[in-house]
Amino acid sequence: MIAMTLLALVSVVDLQIMQLSETSFTQGRTQLNIQQKNQAISAFIKDDFKNETLGETSTPIIYRNTAMPGDLQGDHQLNLATIFGKGDRFSFTTPKCVLLADAMANQGYFTFAAITSSGAG
Repeated sequence: MIAMTLLALVSVVDLQIMQLSETSFTQGRTQLNIQQKNQAISAFIKDDFKNETLGETSTPIIYRNTAMPGDLQGDHQLNLATIFGKGDRFSFTTPKCVLLADAMANQGYFTFAAITSSGAG
């Protein structure tokens, strides 16, 4: 009787460990899928910026690109706003990455101010 009770206890613990592992694996897989989609969407945003089809805006806009595959367009909406700049242009944010000069979108580069030990550029 004692052996059966111990076997039942060990079985219950093993089952719970397996369920926890499965849940953890599923959550990790979901996070990986989200990160991969975000990376792919970021590539489209970068291309739109380089091709100058994505302009500066002082208010957030909903990003839409019909060239993206349907699984990237999804049901969620991605809001974009220009946050790079040489000053505070928005009521909702202050640029964290202050540019030294205007971004050269057609050449694909921009220059940030160096960060000092105090955190200011």
